Amino acid sequence: MKSKILLLTLSLFLAASIKTYSQENSLFIPSKIKKLYDGKTRTLAGKPGAGYWQNSADYKIEAELYDDTREVVGKQTITYYNNSPDTLDEIVIHLLQDIYKSGNARDWNISKSALHDGVNIEKFKIDGTLYELDTMAYRYGTNLIIDNLPNSVKPNTSITFEMEWDILIPEVSKIRMGKYGEHDYFIAYWYPKIAVYDDVYGWDKLSYTGRTEFYSDNNNYDVKIILPGDYLVWATGTLQNPKQVLSENTFKRFEEALTSDEVVRIVREKDYRNLDVTADNGENIWRFAATGVPDFSFACSDRYLWDGVSAVVDEAGTRVFTDAAYAPGTVNYENAAMVSKRCIEYLSTQMPAVPFPFPNMTTFCNGNRGGGMETPMMANNGAPKDTNSFHTLLLHEIAHSYFPFYVYTNEKRYAWMDESWATYFPRQYSEIFLNEYDHLNYVKRYLRGYQSSGEQDLPLIIPSNNLTGSVLGINSYGKSYLAMFELQKYLGDELFIKALKEYINRWSRKHPLPYDFFYTFNDVIGEDLTWFWKAWLYDFGIADYALEKNDSKELVLVKVGELPASISVEVNYDDGTSDLVSVGLKEWKDGSTKKVLSTRLDKKIKSAQIKSEDTFDFNSKNNSIIFYD
Repeated sequence: MKSKILLLTLSLFLAASIKTYSQENSLFIPSKIKKLYDGKTRTLAGKPGAGYWQNSADYKIEAELYDDTREVVGKQTITYYNNSPDTLDEIVIHLLQDIYKSGNARDWNISKSALHDGVNIEKFKIDGTLYELDTMAYRYGTNLIIDNLPNSVKPNTSITFEMEWDILIPEVSKIRMGKYGEHDYFIAYWYPKIAVYDDVYGWDKLSYTGRTEFYSDNNNYDVKIILPGDYLVWATGTLQNPKQVLSENTFKRFEEALTSDEVVRIVREKDYRNLDVTADNGENIWRFAATGVPDFSFACSDRYLWDGVSAVVDEAGTRVFTDAAYAPGTVNYENAAMVSKRCIEYLSTQMPAVPFPFPNMTTFCNGNRGGGMETPMMANNGAPKDTNSFHTLLLHEIAHSYFPFYVYTNEKRYAWMDESWATYFPRQYSEIFLNEYDHLNYVKRYLRGYQSSGEQDLPLIIPSNNLTGSVLGINSYGKSYLAMFELQKYLGDELFIKALKEYINRWSRKHPLPYDFFYTFNDVIGEDLTWFWKAWLYDFGIADYALEKNDSKELVLVKVGELPASISVEVNYDDGTSDLVSVGLKEWKDGSTKKVLSTRLDKKIKSAQIKSEDTFDFNSKNNSIIFYD
């Protein structure tokens, strides 16, 4: 009897221990999201469920830019497809330039002189019938909420909106778009755009306040842009009428560049002097088409140089046209088209090793000192003088073609889901093409400077729209980069890229959540990485390691901080030799904080130091130890 009681007690103890361990090592998922993983729209294997759905829209836009007033005047037809199982009683349209509307909330400094009355909508039709907008909708932040639809939009049906509108292009306090020179423009976040309706939150009603960026559906665009005849235009999608808008000589060079392995100077300074750039019309109508993209932008100038070349992105020989538009004399930009080609080929074959998903990519230089902004197939970049910064800027913005423009992550709530990859992809590129540049060290310096206060070190899983100030950048660009770096070191290059490619394949042109990312990697590698996700994305903490000597005069690696990391230690012996001893990431999985290092027993240790160049360690002052002088 006693043995049975003992056995029962032991069984209960073990059951309780297992349950506790499971709870402590599980990831918290908000109940609103947790219920989605029943296999209908999302699965615990990280795959879209059999019932996954996503709405979409077709946009037909005609827009004219008036240089004298800095206005874009447009008219558009939107056909919105309700592919959800829900009946929609309201529609939400983003008016993103309402960020400049007087009285609206924003988390970006804007000059008072840049404020205005917001997006002006002149005419508004639903399914062909004209309505007074004020009787159908109201504005909330940067949203137009149509809550008085004439008819609900039932599942598997569509609704059509027609509207005429105009916006004012910012000349000061430019947020990701604006007027950059006397006749130089980059236009983004510009047209009335239907918000995302998804299986998680329903309508996306988060306002555009400046810090957070994209969340979009899978759309098609047919866009006409009207400008004076001497302007060149670059845009999302493929130019449909190059013969009608380019001069004969420019068209020939453009055609050559589409399949050229060497850079073609499509438009040169002398072509402007000779009035031989565009078609000889009073105005030109540039038509662009793009399918399966989340957004549309365009740029224009009457003085920019234009270079083009093509990149081969797969074994079938598929070519991507990559071009650069920039003002004469801009430092480094005479190489921009070739650098962009190299970036696209690197992304296609090495990291993430997925063929570039779009037919073309334009890098537009706005002339600012640095920084950039991505839109599908377009980048609005500054002009850093440093060559390394120039390379990594171009690659960063081009890398966004994968996240969030091929995998439609929600930047508004989880900015790290795209910025981590766009920041991380240049690491190995730098090792290959920029011999003297240590990209990892650059990120470490950036992150260490902010983490010194401790108060700005918050978990990555906190939704981005709840973060303000510098912490959003710290998490989105810095801490997330290091998480991917540690994950790749742990998995190894082959397995890491295999999991990443599968994640891209599963969620291309879909809306993954962080948990879909976690579950996909778990599924592909065949291991539950909850311990890693929890430490690097959920918990507060920093990576800090130290060396000490125990009573047995053994060398001990001490985990002072909270984040697990793979660490290499150089051990120096009294005979002048040295060894490199490594402690893998998984060694910290058991929760331990100290590891006795395996060193040579036939030699006497003189000193040791953590190899900081291949890891991130917050405090370098405790990274070395002297056993004896």
